[in-house]
Amino acid sequence: MKRSPGNKETCWLVLEPYAHPVIAGNNVLIYNSISGVKLEFRDSPGISRLAGDLTDPSKGFAAAVDPGNESSEIKGFISALRGSYSGDIISSRDGIRPVVIRPRPVMLNYPPPADYQDFTIGDYLRNIYFFLNASEEPSAAGYTHAMKQFPCMAYDASGYSELPASAVLNNYMPYDGISGLGMDLTGADLTRYSQLDDLLPYLKKLISPIICHIPLPCHDPEAVEKLIRLKNCRVSFYVTLPSGPALLPELMNKMFFQKTKKRFDFNFVIRSLDEYNMITGLLPGIGLEKVFFLPYYSGENFEFFRDNIFLSKDDILGSKPDQRQVYSRQVLNEHSFGKLYVMPSGEVFPNLNGEPLGSVYNESIPGLVRREVTTGNAWNLTRMKVQPCSGCLYRFLCPPIGNYERSMQRFNFCDIL
Repeated sequence: MKRSPGNKETCWLVLEPYAHPVIAGNNVLIYNSISGVKLEFRDSPGISRLAGDLTDPSKGFAAAVDPGNESSEIKGFISALRGSYSGDIISSRDGIRPVVIRPRPVMLNYPPPADYQDFTIGDYLRNIYFFLNASEEPSAAGYTHAMKQFPCMAYDASGYSELPASAVLNNYMPYDGISGLGMDLTGADLTRYSQLDDLLPYLKKLISPIICHIPLPCHDPEAVEKLIRLKNCRVSFYVTLPSGPALLPELMNKMFFQKTKKRFDFNFVIRSLDEYNMITGLLPGIGLEKVFFLPYYSGENFEFFRDNIFLSKDDILGSKPDQRQVYSRQVLNEHSFGKLYVMPSGEVFPNLNGEPLGSVYNESIPGLVRREVTTGNAWNLTRMKVQPCSGCLYRFLCPPIGNYERSMQRFNFCDIL
């Protein structure tokens, strides 16, 4: 018995909510954030058009298909989606589209409208970095661009400068205790900071965790002991060559280090493969617990930097961002979001590779945060907004844009583009 025209069934292809399509010209990538499966289709206008329908809200995120009469290419696409539990076929009568609801990349209250009445910095602020000092003489020769890449050894060509202790206290104490908020103290060498003893009694009262970023060698090793006595403090050393490694045995023999060594990190700043080999040769005899390597781009070591920082296609395809990360990376930059940097001059930056938001001497921290989340371009700098990443098929899989990329103004740290 033949069906009447009114009973005709239409097949609709839909994606699961955890399947994320990326379209770049005639190339399509489907990423399943539950299983980590990645389906890649190259040079296929038909699949590209079909994927476009699956991401188009005006078409209800559904694409009409005829499984029995599609091309082998489209059949293969449908089969791959169904086989990986990334999509399926839904049948409906009379051509009525199924109701498909797909999640949108929207973060809680971000970005808020400029007149958002319930604005609170607790929704956005994660860390305030206070650069207690800056110097025209970096802690070690050859590291004048360090603070653009990582938060230590602040360089100021105009000479030595300090941020008053009152500026630190006035712009942090009112917000101490906000869930998730931390204080970072850094600079050219904060052990050289003339007001450190004035600051310590107030730091002792803070609820927030404190991280002190200190170059090694540093001006006053005894100041480190004063800082680590703060129960909520950890010290992150930036060990610079040539003289930094030689100071490690003496430091480790100090009583205060033996009692608190779990609260010390050691970042070895390296500029070449020779420096890396030298450090790795020393480490077994030293016995440090938490060791990290920080490649430093000096402007003259691009080949070393490329070999140690750039990602390969296999690195990128091997990543498995979860559902939250896939969506957050379309809206905000996870590396930068929620961080403010207060310089000795009082200027406040959302990222040190960009423009300042204002000054702590004439504006409040909430006002500066509001400005960044409503009109700024640092916390929300995603790969969707930069070239050539915005046209890359793997832009959701890549980690967020970091300070290395911002400082070099080059965003394709990979072997793909």
